[in-house]
Amino acid sequence: MKKVFILDDSPEFIFLIQSLFQLKGIKLDSESDPSKVMDHVKSGSYDLMIFDYLLGDTDGLKIIEALQQVERFKELPMILLTAKKLDSQELQRVKESGVLFLPKPIQPMEFYNKVRGILGG
Repeated sequence: MKKVFILDDSPEFIFLIQSLFQLKGIKLDSESDPSKVMDHVKSGSYDLMIFDYLLGDTDGLKIIEALQQVERFKELPMILLTAKKLDSQELQRVKESGVLFLPKPIQPMEFYNKVRGILGG
């Protein structure tokens, strides 16, 4: 069974994705508090990580950049989601990070198909 981690401060979005992934046979671990991400993921093994961009005092891209400094996460596929229109500097950071960028709102099945493509099946 594939295992995915998601950080999003919207419990409703996490519930929606968790319900969909469960139906499709994907295990989802979630966190809504950005300050707990490093502790949460250091003990887990994931096939994909998904981050919301807008997270209060920080942003998902900063967390991605920090994770990419850790050897075991360097090659791990990651997705960045946001409803925010990113400026050119933010878009450049996304490009440099190598993550897949998806705008919100996103249709659940479209999102699942993107995830399935990354997970290989």
